[in-house]
Amino acid sequence: MIHWSHKINIEYLARTHTHTHTHTYIYIPNTNMARSTRGKEGSTKAASTLKRKSNVAPIFNPSGKLATQYTNWVVSAGTAADNWDVHYFTKWQGIDNSHLPKQAAYINPMKKEWKLKGEEAFSEPSSIKAFFPRRDPSKMEGQFTIPAQEGTSFPWDLIITYRSSDSDTADFMGRRIAKLFTKWGALHPEYYRVAPKFEFQKDVTSSPPKPLNHYICDSQCLMLLKQTYAEENSKDDVMADDTVLANCKFVVCIVCYSMG
Repeated sequence: MIHWSHKINIEYLARTHTHTHTHTYIYIPNTNMARSTRGKEGSTKAASTLKRKSNVAPIFNPSGKLATQYTNWVVSAGTAADNWDVHYFTKWQGIDNSHLPKQAAYINPMKKEWKLKGEEAFSEPSSIKAFFPRRDPSKMEGQFTIPAQEGTSFPWDLIITYRSSDSDTADFMGRRIAKLFTKWGALHPEYYRVAPKFEFQKDVTSSPPKPLNHYICDSQCLMLLKQTYAEENSKDDVMADDTVLANCKFVVCIVCYSMG
């Protein structure tokens, strides 16, 4: 039996429901019913009354995941070498940080800009002193670095900063770099299809702080040592300073160092 609260086209009902089963239809009237259109195979589809956009924007993220997947994390650490901090950058690893192995964030454009312009590369002073490959701390007997991505030969770069005041900390320096890199990336779409976002994640300074060559190779440590101390300091002066040697662990490689 068919029950209707309003009059309908019985001929259409007979044409579209030719089976012998008995159905009870509940008809809810709509006084502003949209007109129907007929598809390629004769089916009838009701046109939507929803308002459409005049311009449909392109979709650059086909996976439809959360925007936080584009956040690059900044991890900072103070070192045993006075005023020297290290900072490395990790790609987004999922909501629960479960995407393994971790991979380096893409900061090569910033690296090139800094090498070209130095302290004038970004909107304000960054205190960046070097971009160096991250040392693999599990292989301290040699000069091994961590790859940017498993299976590749590209090294995972980190940044070395030098504190300019007693109030500076690894945490402060890392947050400032995150802000500067985010701002710079947004101004350079030629390098990024989607503007990168950098956020400070954590300060991993240990107690006591690890020596500088836990994070970078000995040869890079020597470069920083030479930059830190004035030219009038001889190699013998540096080798005789127990504090410098203890903080930087240059006991083995200091013999290769020349102040001149």
